[in-house]
Amino acid sequence: MTKAIKYTKTFKKQFKKRRQDPKWRSVFKSSLPQELDEQERSPWKFIVQCLIEDRTIPDYFYPHALEGLRDLKKQIKRQLNDANMTVIILELHFDGHNGDHLLVYVPTGKTVFLAGIGTHSELFG
Repeated sequence: MTKAIKYTKTFKKQFKKRRQDPKWRSVFKSSLPQELDEQERSPWKFIVQCLIEDRTIPDYFYPHALEGLRDLKKQIKRQLNDANMTVIILELHFDGHNGDHLLVYVPTGKTVFLAGIGTHSELFG
């Protein structure tokens, strides 16, 4: 099943900054090792394709649920017009378990919301 990608306003602002930041070059420009991705795409392109195609994100990226973030959950429910839905907010690390290049996203039935991109201190500090 193909999912649509939607962006929060916060994500759009953060994404614009990260694309221009040389510290993020590895996320947008470098290739993943061939054992992770035969096409050797950038971590960004690989992850977006996984989200669109609703494929499991490899453990290398350490996808895991985040607790709290009630405001974000409310925002997603509002956008989907479903106050009763269960919203699970996930985070992954573009550069492996110990990396600090993060993506916060919310998969729902037919849509994946990209909610934040940055380091731990930028997103949660």
